Amino acid sequence: MKSSENKFVIFSQSRSGSTLLKELIGSHPSIHCEGEILALSDGYITNRYILKICRRIPVPYFYFRKRMCVGNVYGFTLFVYHSPYIKQSIHRLSKLGWKIVYLKRRDIINQAISNIVAHRNQYFHNMIDNDLPENVDFEINREEFLSEIKRRIHWHQTERDILMNIDHLPIFYEKDLENLKYWQPTADRIFQFLNMDSSEVNSGLKKTYKKPYSELVSNYQNLIELLKESKLNDKLESIMCDVVNV
Repeated sequence: MKSSENKFVIFSQSRSGSTLLKELIGSHPSIHCEGEILALSDGYITNRYILKICRRIPVPYFYFRKRMCVGNVYGFTLFVYHSPYIKQSIHRLSKLGWKIVYLKRRDIINQAISNIVAHRNQYFHNMIDNDLPENVDFEINREEFLSEIKRRIHWHQTERDILMNIDHLPIFYEKDLENLKYWQPTADRIFQFLNMDSSEVNSGLKKTYKKPYSELVSNYQNLIELLKESKLNDKLESIMCDVVNV
């Protein structure tokens, strides 16, 4: 039915829905899908020195993880900033037959705010049995916001450069994952891309907050106006326009 050599990468950046996508893909009984194997936060590596080595020579480490795979098909999550040699690594993996699933978020402003809020509160994911914080209200520092937007612009530009002329399957958080009714069709597209039969998928993840960030962040409108007046606005609009036209 499938080749035991099937292997793939979820290529993305933080606050894009990668944990959700990993769970959905991992619902397939023949797929072993791991998270951020080059991040201390996910616990695959606990020693900072070893992590530094693996980030500098990542491809052998990827194959080491694959050899430990318990399923017929292996995949993991790789962020654009996980290795100083990310472009070379993605290109090499592609040449070696790894499938690239590119997960991207269209709303870069909310992606940036989501990251700031998550790190401030150390509240990254919400499982079904977790209680959501009530009456939360945040104020975000102007310089911190612009710095995060600048970083996101750089990462999105880097991703675009890396994937140019590389075969990949684009997945968009807002269109393909934000609403649970699209989970199964999105997973089926990925399974087809991986030459796999369809399988029912599910996840226990929910949105971290029920309210939109425009309501949660007390100075949200001020941040939007600040961004419009900054030199970053044109770059941001260019990237978001490229994403919409994909």
